[in-house]
Parts: sequence; structure tokens; C-alpha cells
Amino acid sequence: MRKHHVTFAIESLALPQYLLGDGNTRVVNHGFVSYKQQDSALCYWLLASIGSSIFPSLISCRTALDIWEKIQSLFSVSSTT
Repeated sequence: MRKHHVTFAIESLALPQYLLGDGNTRVVNHGFVSYKQQDSALCYWLLASIGSSIFPSLISCRTALDIWEKIQSLFSVSSTT
């Protein structure tokens, strides 16, 4: 549980990600950095908001979408109508 929290907390700090530009120079991919920061912050919030009994079901999740879909499937109610 702690590893996920630490990873998402660190990634939410937006450590720079680079692309290879002209002349083999490193260029910051601002779109990726923004996406990772937002996704990691949301992952951290989601994981911090759940009970410890649910966490083992989420251990393989890598994105906020993964976490949300797993939680949704765990708590969805089958309709009989």
C-alpha cells in the first residue's frame, strides 16, 4: 500500500519527462508531464480515500482510470429490470 502512495505522490510532483528532439537533444514533453501529474494526484487521492480492505483489489492498478473502473466493478449492483 505504501509503495503505491509514495509512487503517486512523487509522480504528482511532475518530475520532468523528456522527448528526443532534433540533434538528439532532450525536450520536455509538457503534455505528458501535466497528464502524469494530474493522474498521479488523482490516484493518490483515490487510494487515500478507500478502506484498507479494498486496497488489495487495486494493487495492480496503474492509472486513475484503472482504479476508478475497479472500484466501480467492485461496488456495482446488477439490475434485474
